[in-house]
Amino acid sequence: MKVEEIERLIEFITKSGLEEVSIETEQIKLSIKKRMPVAQQILP
Repeated sequence: MKVEEIERLIEFITKSGLEEVSIETEQIKLSIKKRMPVAQQILP
């Protein structure tokens, strides 16, 4: 898989509602997970 293909995959995941994608071929194993924002707690 070329860098350009990985970049397009990341862009697709960013625009879609997917949280995680895993791809496995004979040559590579790729897992991309979207990091969820951490909720901030405001203390008085």
